[in-house]
Amino acid sequence: MILGGTTCTWRKEIKPYARYELRTRVLSWDEKWLYVVTHFVKFGVFRPTEFVLQPKKMSKTAKGHDKEEVDMLKSVYASSVARYVFKNNGRTIPLEEALRKCNLLPDDETSLAAIENMRASNLAIGRFEAGWEAVHNCIQPTGPALGWYHSAY
Repeated sequence: MILGGTTCTWRKEIKPYARYELRTRVLSWDEKWLYVVTHFVKFGVFRPTEFVLQPKKMSKTAKGHDKEEVDMLKSVYASSVARYVFKNNGRTIPLEEALRKCNLLPDDETSLAAIENMRASNLAIGRFEAGWEAVHNCIQPTGPALGWYHSAY
């Protein structure tokens, strides 16, 4: 997997020593590129329902999520889109083939159809055909996260 390029745009300044989080997820893919979006967001505003790679770690922020309604866009400092390509001996591997070989696509038709719908609807965002506002707006405020990691600082 090779990084083909990345682009980042800022909505507002992150003040010195302010706490923030990075929220990264696969946005979409086409025949060649895998589009990954990262949002720099205010700490604690976006609340995962679970941590998939850390099942014993309960999301403390998931409790009481409905207590407050937050304007999501006001909590996004910046957004970045990176695109990756899969190569093997100089040959580009089609994304669907690479994802299947890595067992990252489900076998059941219902789940596969849902993933395909999400992929197709987000493709214009990943290609920047929908503009930067669409990139900022594609943040997912809840749902599962892979894990929670923090720096020593």
